[in-house]
Amino acid sequence: MEYNHAGEPERFARMAAAFGLDVRGTTVWHAAEMAVDYVHQLTVDVEIPSLEELGFSRDEIPMLAEKAAADPQSIGNPRDVDASAYKRIYARAFDLGRTRPPHINGDNR
Repeated sequence: MEYNHAGEPERFARMAAAFGLDVRGTTVWHAAEMAVDYVHQLTVDVEIPSLEELGFSRDEIPMLAEKAAADPQSIGNPRDVDASAYKRIYARAFDLGRTRPPHINGDNR
C-alpha cells in the first residue's frame, strides 16, 4: 500500500475515511498516508508475521522481486511495478518488519 498510494491518493484517502479515521481538514495525500499506516498497524495488531518471521532473508529479495514481477496480478496496479520496484518494496518490508508505521504521530515524510 505504501508504494501504491502515490498512484491513486484519492482512492486511498477514501479508504482512510472508510476505516473511520478523521480525515477532516487534512490533505488528500496525508489522508492516503493515514490509510497506509492504519493497515500497517492492523497487520501488527493482528500479528501477521513479517517476512523474516516467515523465514525469508534479505538475500532472497531479488528472487522474491522476480517472482512478483512475473505474477500477472500486478496488472491493474495503481502504479507501474517492475522487478526493480518490487526490490524496493521488499526491502522496505524488511526495514519496517513489525514496527510502528512511519506516518503515525505526524511524521509526514
